[in-house]
Amino acid sequence: FFSPALEIRNVKISGFDSQQLIITKVNKIKNSFIVDKIPKNNLILFPKTQLIKDITENNIEIKKVEVIKKFPDTLNIKINQRNKLFLWQFPDSCQLYDENGKEVKTINCTNNDNNRLTDICHNNNLTKGLECLPITTGVHKNDFTEDIIKEKSQLAEKIFNFLKQTTYFNSSVSINIPSIITGEINVKNSQYGSLQFDANNDIDKQLNTLKAFLEQKISLSELQHINYIDLRIKDKLIYKFKDEYNKVQNEENAIKNNKQETDQTTISAIKPKKKNEKNKKKKNE
Repeated sequence: FFSPALEIRNVKISGFDSQQLIITKVNKIKNSFIVDKIPKNNLILFPKTQLIKDITENNIEIKKVEVIKKFPDTLNIKINQRNKLFLWQFPDSCQLYDENGKEVKTINCTNNDNNRLTDICHNNNLTKGLECLPITTGVHKNDFTEDIIKEKSQLAEKIFNFLKQTTYFNSSVSINIPSIITGEINVKNSQYGSLQFDANNDIDKQLNTLKAFLEQKISLSELQHINYIDLRIKDKLIYKFKDEYNKVQNEENAIKNNKQETDQTTISAIKPKKKNEKNKKKKNE
């Protein structure tokens, strides 16, 4: 049972690039003891549960760990990594979830400022370089089930990935889900106006309508003055400029119209003069 032949000599790791991190944790357990002088460096006595806990703790990029003992002296460690994270900001807390709606970690983000939330999401020390999408909601965490978190996160991701292909996207983009019951989804952007979608209607059609509008109907300079773009009404896109932009446009149009009226008055005053001069010349002849 305590034969040296059962000492762990081989550790095989798959699915994770930072293998030295795993080996360090294995060695730490191997060099410890169960009681007094009973070493854990024994294939039978080696605690798999402790190793799994040590690997997953504080390593949010790791989703699942499987440890298989292979006689006489080998540990096979299989690691399944997460692909992305979703940072949800509830009225009373912030939580990181994975793509399956599993809660990963509680985050301190008491500041309600949207820029603060995106900064947290893009902090590589926190997210370990994983893709992170910030989502805000006015609904309390306890009102969400795991399945609803998963469903809403996947929908938000679809919109997020689509916007990456458009001029609207930048690093400040976040998704707002105001209600569990309705399909309303809002997109916030510190540089441009908000977007409003309805997931109860065809979301793909809404996204394609938005893409056509951004590519064909509005310039990038105009987009900066948009207050909101609403796609919630079936087969329609409604947008509104900010009030200060409308005021400037009205003033510019008034100046332009006044100039056109002045030009027309000048031309009409000149034309009769040319005609009189021509008649006078004929009489002299």
